Amino acid sequence: MSQPSDFAIANKLLRLATPIAATALGNTLTSVLTMLMVAVLGDQFLAAGALATASYITLLAFFTSCLYSVGILISHAKGQKQEQRIGGILHNGCIVSIWLSIPATLLMWFFPHVLILFKQDPLLVQETTVYFHAAAIGFLPMIAATNLQQFFMAIGQAKFNFYCMLVRTPTSLILSYALIFGKWGLPEMGLGGVMMGPTIISWLYLTFLLAYIKWKPEYRTYQFLNRYHVFSWTQCRALLAVGAPIGLQFGIELSAMTVSTYFMGWLGTDVLAAQQIASQCTMLMVMIIIGLSQALSMLISHAYGQQDYMLVRRTATVGFVVTTLVLTGISFIFVFLPDPIIHLFVNTHDPASRDITHIARLLLALAGLFLMIDGVRNAAASALRGLQDSKTPMWIGAFSLWFISLPMCYLLAFPAHFGAVGLRIGFTLGFVFCALALLQRFYRRVGRQPSQSETVLSA
Repeated sequence: MSQPSDFAIANKLLRLATPIAATALGNTLTSVLTMLMVAVLGDQFLAAGALATASYITLLAFFTSCLYSVGILISHAKGQKQEQRIGGILHNGCIVSIWLSIPATLLMWFFPHVLILFKQDPLLVQETTVYFHAAAIGFLPMIAATNLQQFFMAIGQAKFNFYCMLVRTPTSLILSYALIFGKWGLPEMGLGGVMMGPTIISWLYLTFLLAYIKWKPEYRTYQFLNRYHVFSWTQCRALLAVGAPIGLQFGIELSAMTVSTYFMGWLGTDVLAAQQIASQCTMLMVMIIIGLSQALSMLISHAYGQQDYMLVRRTATVGFVVTTLVLTGISFIFVFLPDPIIHLFVNTHDPASRDITHIARLLLALAGLFLMIDGVRNAAASALRGLQDSKTPMWIGAFSLWFISLPMCYLLAFPAHFGAVGLRIGFTLGFVFCALALLQRFYRRVGRQPSQSETVLSA
């Protein structure tokens, strides 16, 4: 079997990743733009938003990324030409979604108490309460929709998710705007309006997706939600076996980032507001990383299903190079052109915003370096997931962030008195170790495996 060229692999990767990344960017853009609206209310609301969004994203990423296994298993089934399994995977993915939504909703509802335990400013915590309650109501549709979105990605129709995003994002923004400021007869919810708008739209979106897959003729072959597919503990266990370590990896990593945000809160409101500016911009770029990583994982899973290890190795290498090149361009903007970005949140010409602007410049410059390292780390982790090895990235990520990043964050920020800069540098050190360890693990895993074509030739 002839091997595709590196250019063909890169082209296929970008074609699959572009709608995935664009969809994630559009969804995240809602959060960023609503935070721009919140910034109008004052620095205190921006600082409270830093606590709220960091905490919410950690829990959301943990529970939704558990469903990434749906796309991986469907891609693997397609590689093995066993498409009759797809309907069962999707059906049991819905069951797992419901299971995951129960603890997610409870945790989110009571999360203000967690912030108090981390000794955050009670006034800021009070501002976050309505935000967390609105987010809790929306967890079930967001988790369940992730399961269905993974289905579209795995069958090669990621553009459908993108088209849905084009409708969801402006609708959510308009509704959030009305709820933040109390426009058009709706209640004025302040920070709570940031989440209530997307929550309402998420319930409508889930209803649409279920009906679309159920009744669109070309999907009837999968017999989704038919009596043919019943609860399968074996299928659910397979989904959780692959997905739970992915979720734990995201949860462990993002919870470490969230704790570092709580450290920022100890340094004062100005530092926390600057952190929110940097984190909102970084979060947008991380969506590009996620798009590339998910696409890479599916391509590798497909090649792995064909037992073509040569294609697995080459796909991964091309993926690492493409990710690095894309993020280098983004990092340039963060390092050399930070002021136009910062000015979107605060008036950089106002002397009252001088401290926030200065800190935000430093944090954005460090975020540029962080993004390049995080891109390689995510790509390497996704390559391993494509081989259905999701536990290794989880353990390496947990060790790197909790035993290297967070201790270094604390030491550099407080005993060494480097403040916010020390927090960022300390966190990046753990990511460097994690990226190197994951790359070594991947190439050791596939380096000695013969491809299907090599096995035939040797025989």
